[in-house]
Amino acid sequence: MLQPRSQRFTRRALSTSAVDLSVASSAPSCARSEATSSWTTRCCGCARTARRRVLSTGTSVRDDQGNVALAVVVFRDVTELRLLEQQRDEYLGLVSHDLRNPLSCISMCLSMLRQTFQKNAVADALPITLLLKYAERAERNVQRMNFMLEELTEATSLESRGVELPYLACDLRELIANVVDSLDDTRARRVRIDTDAAPSYGLLGDASRLERVVVNLLTNALKYSAPGCPVDLRLARRGSNVELDVADRGIGLTPESVRMIFAKYYRAPGGRSQASGLGLGLYITQRIVEAHGGRIEVTSELEKGSTFRLILPCRVEETP
Repeated sequence: MLQPRSQRFTRRALSTSAVDLSVASSAPSCARSEATSSWTTRCCGCARTARRRVLSTGTSVRDDQGNVALAVVVFRDVTELRLLEQQRDEYLGLVSHDLRNPLSCISMCLSMLRQTFQKNAVADALPITLLLKYAERAERNVQRMNFMLEELTEATSLESRGVELPYLACDLRELIANVVDSLDDTRARRVRIDTDAAPSYGLLGDASRLERVVVNLLTNALKYSAPGCPVDLRLARRGSNVELDVADRGIGLTPESVRMIFAKYYRAPGGRSQASGLGLGLYITQRIVEAHGGRIEVTSELEKGSTFRLILPCRVEETP
């Protein structure tokens, strides 16, 4: 028997919850929802109103006649958890901002050092080839750190402000060509591009963010494939959509990893030894694609490879 105070809490929570138990079948089913509720408490004659985040989960079972025989609704106050998540994202944003400037300075100095050594040999010092090797290694690591910081900043920005897009005309085939041109010769030779007979693959959107999507998908395919193994990019127009398949012959994903692959900070267990990022690349990729009105799909098989399919609406009419 619920106490009067518990009954009031339950009624108020139910009124603010979006959990719907009417869709349950004969088997147990679950519905989940999160909402903001306002609560008023009184202490020493003073009333205080607070807003809380309540996570509600409902389960129901129907009998043979289709009536609800059993229903359970559980409410969890997740206000502190959501506050901690917000503080974490704000902290990551601050760290990214504070570290970006010194890293840029280090990168510039190392680049100048490398160029100086290339032009002028240093007498009575370490071999110039060794000095160049150290400088290039340091520069690569700075670039890796800068890329991770960019991912942290982008993820925080996407969650706090969403994706704001400048809708400008661009062509996906040209974006792909730019990405491949930016690769070193060894990796670029592994990329095979195949297109259908469409005259263009025009889109309306943010070209820099779409290029980032291609970079994330292509670098992942190259990273998780054996050295020398080709990566196929297949570009096609189907109806009102432009589709891009990025297929590799790498380590593949388990069904569980396929379900979780776009989750924030997630890295597949089989690829952790090869991964150098933070598990944000595909999360950011999905958010950018969805902001353009598209979607991204993945199919994979262990030890045989994965295919990521990018589907974007074609919003640029062909010129006659």
